Amino acid sequence: MRPIISEYDPEWPRAFEAEKQSLERVLAPWLDGGIHHIGSTSIPGIAAKPSLDMMAGVRSLLEAREAIPPLATLGYVHDVHRQDAVWFHKSSADPDAYYTHGLHLTVPGSDLWHERLVFRDALRADASLAREYELLKRRLADEFRYAAGYGEGKRSFVARVLADCGSQLRTTPRIRCAMMADAARIAEFQTTCWREAYAGLVPDEYLQRVTAADREVRWRNRLSGERNAAVAELDGEIVGIASWSATSDVPPLELKSLYVGAALRGSGLGALLLDAALGQAAAFLWVFTDNPRAQAFYRRHGFLPDGEQMTDPGTGLAETRMVRTPQCPP
Repeated sequence: MRPIISEYDPEWPRAFEAEKQSLERVLAPWLDGGIHHIGSTSIPGIAAKPSLDMMAGVRSLLEAREAIPPLATLGYVHDVHRQDAVWFHKSSADPDAYYTHGLHLTVPGSDLWHERLVFRDALRADASLAREYELLKRRLADEFRYAAGYGEGKRSFVARVLADCGSQLRTTPRIRCAMMADAARIAEFQTTCWREAYAGLVPDEYLQRVTAADREVRWRNRLSGERNAAVAELDGEIVGIASWSATSDVPPLELKSLYVGAALRGSGLGALLLDAALGQAAAFLWVFTDNPRAQAFYRRHGFLPDGEQMTDPGTGLAETRMVRTPQCPP
């Protein structure tokens, strides 16, 4: 879903105060640290995605999960996010619109708590810094068609602001098993990766025609049992994905996909995802024949071409099979 930037609306703070009152009533049994307006709509005067982002302090994340049913009465849907938060969103009746409200439940003092409040307060205190952030967001919204690339593009700016405040943005991705609730975000991430990594290789018509919505349908089927998958998350954003499945071929394990976001390519995350998917097992994969960079990565991890080729049915491009055997250590 493409991020839409709206001009600053002075109603945003008032909308937060009204929503805060409703949330305080529902969350009273778990609250500890108050409910805070965060994100770009909390910065006076700057353009932003028109969604209210909020953060509520709770005594315990485990106990806070009990708030899922009562929050549902206010229209909040629980969704997957990062390890130190329980996240909810509320959307309008338009299925193509971005969520209207986001709510993090986290323990005061957590990485998320610290990052969000320090960043917000820094921009509130420095109008020129806030303006710089606004211009960055406008550029990213024009550059990226999907939220995954937009969010990833802001990381270096956020990290710089936090560093100037004596803080540090968490930079170690967490790898976990993918779940059905991840399907939409995986689809957006993969679509961004294809358009970044395969421009000039895959026909532009294909890159523009196959949308995140198309891929979401496929990922829902895959995550229902067709494949195993692992995602890498950083600050609540998916930054990597690997998927694999057992086959009747030799070797009987196939790596089906491996993607790392542009900002983390060369960081070692690809190797971590590969290890999470396959360990040291014998396996095979198919890679575009005209993608030497990807082939070099797999060679470093023990995969060699075995002479088999085929045509990818979607793109019409040639693919080469690469195989790793026990005699070919990574």
